[in-house]
Amino acid sequence: MHPPTRLTPRAPSTAVIAINAADPRAAEVNDVEDVERVFPGELERVRVWFRDYKTPDGKPENKFGYNNKTQNKAFALDVIEETNGFWKALTSGKRGNDEGMAF
Repeated sequence: MHPPTRLTPRAPSTAVIAINAADPRAAEVNDVEDVERVFPGELERVRVWFRDYKTPDGKPENKFGYNNKTQNKAFALDVIEETNGFWKALTSGKRGNDEGMAF
């Protein structure tokens, strides 16, 4: 699952929520709608954490895209595939590292 994209000053930031395959309830969670059923309230706790985790350092709360909605598994897999393509292009030299990215 893909929580709401954080709109940060530099660029949008994304995260993927996953469950440990060894968790006894893992087989019950296959997409975002399953999380609320199996772990009531957990998506809201995750959203609040992503909103607030930088505030102890004096930074403002994070803002979210996608109308504050956690995106589904298909969306998350698309983000992973796209990001992996960017990484492959960068590490293969197909895309120049003109931004000085470390990897």
